[in-house]
Order: sequence, then structure tokens, then C-alpha cells
Amino acid sequence: RNPFFACINVIGLAIGFASFYALWEYAIAELKSDQYHKDSERIARIGLNWNWTDDGGKTWGHLTFGFAKGPLLPAVKKDFQEVEGTVSILHRGGFGTDLVNHGESIVITFADQTGQQLAFKEDKIVYADSNLFSFFSIPLVYGQPEHVLSEANYVVLSESTAVKYFGKKDPTGELLKLNDSTLLEVSGVYKDLPHHTHLNFQLVISNVGLLNKWNADHFTAPVVSYIKLNHENFGIFESKLNQRINNYWAEDLREWPNVKLDMFVQPLAEIPFSQSFDSDNFYPKSKPFLFTLAFIALSVLAMAWVNYINLSVTRTSRRFREIATRKISGAGAADMVGQFVTETFVINVFALALAVTLIQFVRSPVSVLFNIKIANFSSLSSISVAIFSCVIIIGILLSGIYPAVISLSYQPRVLFNMKSAAAGNRLIPSLLTISQLAVAIIFIMLGFTVSYQIEHILNIDTGINRDQTIIIEAPVVKPNAYATILASLKQEMSTISNVSSVATSSFLVNKIGGGGLNAKRIGSDINLGMDFNSIDEDFISFYDLKILAGRNFIKDDKPDAVIISRFAASRLGFNDHEQAVGAKISLDFMWKGNWQDAEVIGVFENFRNSSFLNMSQSSTESTTEGRGVVFMGNNQSSDKSYLVHDKISARVSPQNLRETIGTIQNKFEQLFPDMPFTWYFLDQKINEVYDHEKISRNQIVLFTALALIIACLGMLGTITNKVVEKTKEIGIRKVLGAKLHQIATVLLNTTAKQIIIATLIGIPIAYYLTQLYLEKYSERISLQWWHFATPILILVVIMFLSISSILWKAAGTNPVDALKYE
Repeated sequence: RNPFFACINVIGLAIGFASFYALWEYAIAELKSDQYHKDSERIARIGLNWNWTDDGGKTWGHLTFGFAKGPLLPAVKKDFQEVEGTVSILHRGGFGTDLVNHGESIVITFADQTGQQLAFKEDKIVYADSNLFSFFSIPLVYGQPEHVLSEANYVVLSESTAVKYFGKKDPTGELLKLNDSTLLEVSGVYKDLPHHTHLNFQLVISNVGLLNKWNADHFTAPVVSYIKLNHENFGIFESKLNQRINNYWAEDLREWPNVKLDMFVQPLAEIPFSQSFDSDNFYPKSKPFLFTLAFIALSVLAMAWVNYINLSVTRTSRRFREIATRKISGAGAADMVGQFVTETFVINVFALALAVTLIQFVRSPVSVLFNIKIANFSSLSSISVAIFSCVIIIGILLSGIYPAVISLSYQPRVLFNMKSAAAGNRLIPSLLTISQLAVAIIFIMLGFTVSYQIEHILNIDTGINRDQTIIIEAPVVKPNAYATILASLKQEMSTISNVSSVATSSFLVNKIGGGGLNAKRIGSDINLGMDFNSIDEDFISFYDLKILAGRNFIKDDKPDAVIISRFAASRLGFNDHEQAVGAKISLDFMWKGNWQDAEVIGVFENFRNSSFLNMSQSSTESTTEGRGVVFMGNNQSSDKSYLVHDKISARVSPQNLRETIGTIQNKFEQLFPDMPFTWYFLDQKINEVYDHEKISRNQIVLFTALALIIACLGMLGTITNKVVEKTKEIGIRKVLGAKLHQIATVLLNTTAKQIIIATLIGIPIAYYLTQLYLEKYSERISLQWWHFATPILILVVIMFLSISSILWKAAGTNPVDALKYE
């Protein structure tokens, strides 16, 4: 009988149901990450804390690694009877010719059914022990857990990778070539890893045949080391483990006398939520944020029910005579409750059907845009089904019984004479509306803060010029005379009109060396962990780095010439920049214990090469001034893979960009035939570290918008009811000469008071939550008064616009019709 209000209720509840289903299940699954593995409560990984000290023994730097070293696990398994099993994984960041016979860059090639050679560049590839698939609960589509990694050069593919390579057929027995040199045999296929795990790989290669290299005593193989105990007391085991630290790390402690080591044992359930340790191969999840998503899910659903209850109570005033007649006719309390609960049930069934339809439509875009994996209905556990059922049933009972209780609070004689809901108790509906508006203000404030903060960190000056810079990846498989061909490509690119400058280097300017360098002054035993990069003579000027003392590289420099950052000079003990120039230092690349002397020819100003997220226990070098950095010259004759120039930086004009890239690609393919051409913008690559933060922002903005929609629907229904309630009053006021704004004041008086109260409640809560969020960043915005005023203004404007048509219609109604209204 009231399609307008029925639609408001159905749409509001549908949004609430869909949001709750999507967010609640996702958040709960994420909070239980990695707990689906068999015996997960007894599995942990062994990590390592490194503390660097100066001559006085004071700690000046700290690094926490989520990995250990190759020979540790066999020794631990032998020494401790409580260790039932172990497994180790080597991620791509640890690849090197001394460990796996190749570097980090991986290209997989194979021949398809037609004989055509296909090539794929792969990032998520690991080496692992043969028992990986029996240690973890990773179901196999093809192959047996004890067999798939039992032989050297066996490789297991994820299901999506297998489909990408070979379609939907069984690929076992197929041959792949890694970097055009190592032949791999596909031995199995595993189900794609779920989103609620920290494991992150698409191809797994057996480490059988490599264990001799992995198990060298020196710290060369940074493997992630997992153990399974026969008990759940990891604290006791950690204490026992550290009692043997001088045995397990004897050679390393001799090599680095100024380093203090201790190991930690991290339970499997805690790994996905750990701080981002150095060299971790996954992005850590945030429990507070996941709890926030669960709270948002409940809040949006609660807002929808608040709307329903408020509108039901208000509409009940239009049915007082119907209720009185039913009570006189003998209807009891159970009959009244049954009537309203049945009506509520029907509305909820329609809303639930609409919610299911919405979920099917938005499942894919929500996954892509907001990284929220909406569970399939068929995959829900019995516990989840029970939770959803209880939530809906309780909601139906609460929202149905409340208006029934209101109707039962008065005698039929009183109900016949009631003309307005004002006769009833409006305290509870008013409190519900205030809470709804307060939640909307909190959501808007969070959305604004997250957006402002991300824009802030994306636009901070990090000390390098990255404007209009593209990066071209050198081919993974290097041809003979690679250095000469690379120099020719650089020269050819420099002749392109839209390319203003070109430089080459081993690493990206923001991902240099990864701390894989130890440095010390000649005659000192104090080792200092730093980053490094091999660059050409154009690199420093290309990125506008400032030389503070000494000079830049030139083509005729000796191989031992280096340029160091101001921070590195300070850590090495030089009193000023000039003192560092001409000094001799000693370097150990990739922690191999092979020290080489070098001469400092220059000192450059620090720049930022780490993120602004406070999610790492990295060393104190990670300041706004950057980390200690050492630049080596263009020594392309070196046989060290980490000194080979793999990155080509080019500054291009945005005009005719597609044609410019096409020209560069043609020159690249002429010099490197049959090699894939890969390029990207440097800004895009640098900002990848904030991709998860952007998605978090999108999630908050999405559900803020949904909360606003529900709030606006509730406001629309409330004002519509108020217009009906005050029809005669509006008519009389118009006859007496009332203007539009005066009529609006009458209708919005209560709403305005509710918004003011909601603001006083919501702002302090929003401020507290935004401060918690901002603590994630080392550089953060300062909240100003307008950060708080703007969300409130937006809320008021949106709500006013949503009810403006109702106000206009009420003000334009003929007073005669209004006075005849009953």
C-alpha cells in the first residue's frame, strides 16, 4: 500500500545485507589467515634480529629478517627432538648464481602445440624443499605431495599459471626453460593460493641438487625457515634456540664482530600480521583495519535496520485506527507481534533477494577495484551460514517487534484519538537517527583523512627528479658483448627527439641494492650495512642528485672508484665531506666475505629510497634523508650479476608518447632480437608500495558512500513522513504568508538538532580513529579545522539535496488541498 516507503526499506536493507555479507566474511577470513593449514597452531618460522653497534657498543642500526640461513634448519632438526618437521623456501629476492645458478630476473620459455616459442616473465617464483606440499595444506590438482618436488629441476605450477601456459589440459611432463638455460619438468599443479595466506608464489622449483650451496656455513642463503613442533609453546623453544646462537652463527659473528644477533620464533597465525620485515615477500595485513572493516559491515547493516525501525515506527502512527480496530476485535499481543514480524519478514525477504542479486553483479568489480574477495555462497562454512542466519533473524525480530510494542502500549480509545506519532515516545527513534548520523560523520572523516594522507605522501619531494621518467628493462638473457650493445642502445635512444636524457644502472633509483653491502674504513673492524648501485656517468645528473664534495664518475675511472651518500660518509666516521674524498674504504658485496678496497671520489646529498610507512623494523638508516648508499662506476666487464646494468632510465616528453615508445621498442628489438620489451613509468613503480594503502582508501570510500546512501534514504523517508504529518500546519502557514525557507525550517528543525548532536559525538571518535591511522606513516598530514568542517558540510549538503524535492513539493502544495487533508 506504500510502495515509496517499501522501496526505501528494501533498497536500504539490501545494501546493508550485501555489505555485511561481503565485508564480514572477507574480514573474518583474513583475520584467520593461514589457520586453515593442518597443525597450523604448531607451525612457526624462525627469524633473525641484527643489531649494529659502534665502537662504544651503542646500537645505531637494527634489521629484522623473516628468514634465517640455509644450514640452520638441518641443525635445528638434529638438535631438538620437539621439532617434528621443517621446510625452507627461497624467494626471488635471494636468487643468485652462487645459490640457484641465475639471478632474480626470470623468463620462462617453452614451445606450444604448434611449435611456437612462448616467453613469460615471472616474478612469483620460489625454490623449496621437497616436502613443501605435505608440510603446508596446499591441495594439488595434478601430482602427489611427496613426489612433485622430489627430483632436481622439477617445477610445480599454480592452477592459473598452468592454464596460462597450457590451457586446461594436464601439463605434467611438459618441459619449460628458465632463462634459456635451465630445463624444468612440470611435475604437478596446485590450487591457487587463497587470499588469506602469507604464502605468495606461482611457480615452485625443487631445491634438490642445490642443498650443498644452500647449506654452506656462511650466511649466503636467506631462506624462509618453517618448523613444526610437537607442542605449542614457542616461547620455550625460542629461549632454547637462542642458547645455541653462538654455535649456529659462529662464522657470521666472527665476520661481523660489531653485530649482535638473536633469533625469534613467530607462530604461523601471526606471520600475515607481522611488521614488514626486510625481504618479506608479502604485504602484511592489518588486524586493526580488518576489525574496522568488520565494524563497518555491522555499522552499515545497523544503519539499514535503524532506517527500517524509524520508518516503521513513524508509519505506525498512520495505522493507529487499524490497530485499535484489531484490538477491539479481539487481537492479542501475539497477533500484533505476528502481524508486524510477518510484514518485516516479507520486506527482509525482498531485500535479501535484491542483496543476493547485487552480490552476483558486483563480485568481480569489487575484487578488482577494492581487493575484497566475496565468498561464493557454496563455499560458506556452516559457522558462517549460522552467523548470517542469526544476524538476519535477530534483525527481523528486533525491527518487527519494536513497532509492535509501540502499538501495544496504548488502549484502543487512545489510539482512535491519536493524530500524530508525537503522541508516542520519540526518544528511541531520535537516538537511533543520531547514532546513524554519527557513524556517517565518522566514515566521511576517515575517508577524507585517508585520501589526504595518501595524496600527501605521493607528492613529497624525495630528493630525486623522477618527472617524465620511464624505465626499460634490459633482457634477462644477456647476449655476448652485452655491455657494448647496451651502450649502442643508449646512444640510439639519445638521438630520439622526444628523449632528453638516458642513464643506465643495476637497480632502480628507489630499490638500490637492498642492503646487500657491508662497508668499513680501512683498519676498522666495524662493519656497516648499506645499499649499493652500479651506475653510469649520466645517472647522477639524470636524477638531479647533488654532489657535495669531489666529482661525478667519468668514463676512464678505475673499477674501484665509488661515490657515497652523506649519510654513508657520516656512518663511516668522516668528519666532513671533503675528508671522505680520496679516502680508502673496504666493501663486501652481498655478504660473501670477499672484501675489496675502493676509493671514494665523491659525496652526494642523501635522498629518500624507502617508503613512508611505519610498518618496518628496519634500521635507523630509514629516515627522511635516506639510507647509506654506495655508487660504483660503470664496470660492465665485471662477472658479478649484481653489477650488470639491467635498468635503462629515459626522460621522455609526454607529447607523442606512444610514438616515442614505439621508436624505442624498434631500436631495442633491433639490438636485442627475440627479447621481450618491457617498460613502465618510474613514478608508477615507486608508488607500488602504496597500492595496498590506495585499496584501503577505496574500501573506506566505497562503504562511506553506501553508509551515506542509507542515511539519505532514511532522511528522505523521515522528512516525507513529517510532511504528511504536518500537511495542515504547512497549509495554514502558507495562507499566513510563510516562505519556502520558513517551511523548510519547520520541517528540518528536529533534523538539524540531530545533526549537531551527531557531530559532537562523531568528531571525537573520528579524530581518535584518524590519529590511529596516521601513525602508520613517518610523514603525515596535520589535521586542520577544515578537515573536520568539510565532511560535516558535505553530509549536510548531500542530505539537503536528497530531500530538496520533498521540501519543494511541500512548499508548492495548494493550501486549500492541505486544509482539506485528513
